[in-house]
Amino acid sequence: MADSAEGSSTPTIGYVIRVEGHLAPEWADWFGGLTIRCHPDGTTSLAGPIEDQAALQGILLKVRDLGLALVSVNPIESSPDECRLTEDSVRDAKESEEKGEIAC
Repeated sequence: MADSAEGSSTPTIGYVIRVEGHLAPEWADWFGGLTIRCHPDGTTSLAGPIEDQAALQGILLKVRDLGLALVSVNPIESSPDECRLTEDSVRDAKESEEKGEIAC
């Protein structure tokens, strides 16, 4: 792996982690400030930039420690300020809105 220079403009990798069940928004701090969104199909997504693979593994360990069933882990493009959703993620978000996404 190549070392990245400080101040590099390389985008941070973000992820959308989907789990079975609904989590309350209060869990966001425990999950490193990831955005928590509940879906009508009974799943919850945790989304946002994750610093590196070690941090991703830490989040996945927390999912395991809570006994949550992992549904999927998908990378998304992100900048340091906000996540830019990929076309698939935008489509999924629109479908969730049409289905009446519920609040946690």
